[in-house]
Amino acid sequence: MNDERLFDPDRAHARTSDPETSHAAAASVTDLTGKQEAVLQTLALTGPAGDEYLIAVYQNRAYMGVVPEQSESGIRTRRAELVRKGFVMDSGDKTETSTGRKSIVWKVQTQPKGT
Repeated sequence: MNDERLFDPDRAHARTSDPETSHAAAASVTDLTGKQEAVLQTLALTGPAGDEYLIAVYQNRAYMGVVPEQSESGIRTRRAELVRKGFVMDSGDKTETSTGRKSIVWKVQTQPKGT
């Protein structure tokens, strides 16, 4: 089911079946675009994750029609915007990418900056 109302940038929400972290992320959302909100909710669903894993989970959710489609670079850009806005932060951990490089593990900031 692809309900465009799910991505209204003026209204954040989480499904009743989503974990508590998704509900907390949705409740804290203000001034986010629909695609930013979708990336934030995906990271809340996965828990701390590197970009590679975040992208894989996001694209699977997009395939199922749960979130809007975005390119890999688009997902990284939305995640970077969420970092700048204070909704996502560096967890302090690193993960290894499929090419063997180290990558930051990102996590949802429980209390966004400025709130």
